[in-house]
Amino acid sequence: MDKIYKRFVIFLMILPLLWCANLLGCTGQGAKYPKISITQNEAQIPYFTIPIKWNGANADGPSAYEYAMTQNPEMENLVEVSPGDTITVDFMQKKPDKVKASYELLTVLYYGDAENTSSAIDEFGLNFDVEENRYSFQIDKFEMESDFDYYLMFTPRYYYDNPGLYYIAGRVYKITATWGEDECEYAFVVKNTEDIGKDDMRPADRSQNINVMLTRSGDWQKIVTEPIISEKDMGIIDGSTATIPITAELYRQFFDYSDEKLNDEYYYHFSHSTTHYAYINLIERGYGNSNPKNLIFVTPPSEQEEQMAREAKIDLEITPIAKDGFVFITHKDNPIDNLTVEQIQAIYTGEITNWKELGGEDMEIQAYQREPNSGSQTAMEQMVMQEKKMIEPIDTQVFDGMAGLIEAVAEYDNKTSSIGYTYYYYINNLYKNENIKVLKVNGITPENENLTSETYPFATSYYAIIRSDEAPGSPARKLRDFLVTEQGQQLVEMAGYCRLPAASK
Repeated sequence: MDKIYKRFVIFLMILPLLWCANLLGCTGQGAKYPKISITQNEAQIPYFTIPIKWNGANADGPSAYEYAMTQNPEMENLVEVSPGDTITVDFMQKKPDKVKASYELLTVLYYGDAENTSSAIDEFGLNFDVEENRYSFQIDKFEMESDFDYYLMFTPRYYYDNPGLYYIAGRVYKITATWGEDECEYAFVVKNTEDIGKDDMRPADRSQNINVMLTRSGDWQKIVTEPIISEKDMGIIDGSTATIPITAELYRQFFDYSDEKLNDEYYYHFSHSTTHYAYINLIERGYGNSNPKNLIFVTPPSEQEEQMAREAKIDLEITPIAKDGFVFITHKDNPIDNLTVEQIQAIYTGEITNWKELGGEDMEIQAYQREPNSGSQTAMEQMVMQEKKMIEPIDTQVFDGMAGLIEAVAEYDNKTSSIGYTYYYYINNLYKNENIKVLKVNGITPENENLTSETYPFATSYYAIIRSDEAPGSPARKLRDFLVTEQGQQLVEMAGYCRLPAASK
C-alpha cells in the first residue's frame, strides 16, 4: 500500500513537468502540432505555440501575454516593425479550416530607474487576406485617442499608478488556427516603431513628481485623540496633488500612521487623482466605482468643471480650509527676482517676449503654461489674467492617461529663459528643486504672513468640497466641518499649510 501511495505522489509531482515538457516541445516547433513560418517582409520572426484544444484535451497553459512577459519582462531586443509592414503566416504542411488573429499591447509603467510593471490591454481583431495556406496582414498604427484611453479610464490602475506614465513596450500577435475540433495558438512579439516608447514619454506634473517623502515636521505633535470618521470611510477622499499632505496628516492624527507606513501605503490610501479628475469623481461619484469620492481637497473649479456640475444638476458646497499662494518660478540664475502683476500679464498675452524688456538678459522668454482644467491653469486664467487672452502654450507630444499620444501643454523646463507657475506649498514642500526660485510679485513674497493678510497679490485657498446632496451627518460632512475648527486648523498647520485668516494665531 505504501509503495502504491509513493508512486501516486511521484506521479503527481512529475505531471506538471510532463505538461511543461509538452509545451516546450510545442514551443520548439515539435511535430505534434503543425509547423508554420512567420515572416516580416520575408525575414523570419520567432514564435511560440500553445495548444488550446488538441486530440480532445483542453490545455491550461499560459496566455501569449503572460508567456511574453515571463520570457522578456523588459521587452528588449524585439523585432521592430512599422505601420504598413507585411506579416505573412504560412502553414506550409497543413492548411487550417479557420484562422483568426488579434494582438495585445504590452504596456509598462515607466518610473525612470524604477522596476517596470506590466499590464494587459484589450485585444483588437485583424483581418487576413487568404492566399492558399498563407495568411498576410499589414501592421497598423494604433489610434491612442480612442480605445486605449477608454480602457485606462476605468482600470483601477489609473487611480493607483497613474497611467499618464504608461508606454507601449511591444505587441503580442496571436494567430489562432483550428483543424476540425483541434485548435492551436501561435504567438510572436514585436515592437511597432510608431507605438509609444520611452523616448515619447514626458512626466506629467502628477503625484509621482513629488520628490520629498511624506514626513512629519520637526515640531509635529499629536493633537487629535479620537478620529472624526473611521479608517474605512477615509476612502471617500480625493483631491489635487498639492493637498496630499492634508490627507496624510489625517491618517497620522486619526490612526497613528508612521511616516514609513504613509509612504509604503501611499498609492492605496491617498493617491489623489489630481484636481480635474477629483472634480469628475465627486460629480460623477467616481465613474460608478464601488468606492465613490464624497469629499475632495482642491483649488476652485474651472468653468468646465462648473459646467459639468450644472449639467449633472449637482450643486457644490465649497469651504476654504487652508491658505496658499499662486507663484511664478524661474531658474535661480535668471537675474530677475520680481515682476509686477502687469508684467506677468504682458508676458502671457505675448506683449513682452524678451527678458531684456524687464531688465534681464537678452533672452526670448519661454512662458510655460499648465494643462487645461488643472488647478494651476484655472488659477492662472481666473486670478492672474482676469479674462485677458493668453498666448498659445508651448506644446510637446506627451502620453496622457486620458488622452493617449497628443499635442499637449509642455511641462515646465527649468532653463534660465523659462517662466512657469504653480502653488507655493507645492514647490516649497513637495517638489523642492534647488535650481528653481520663486519670484516676488509687486515686491511681495508669498510668505505665510503675506498670505494670511492677503497682501501677496495672488493669495488663494485650498477648499474642502462636497455635493449639496451629501447626507446630513455623513463622514464627508463631519470631516469637512472638522477641518475649519480650531483643532482642524491645527492639523492643517501640522501638515505644513497656512491657516485661514480667521483661524490665525
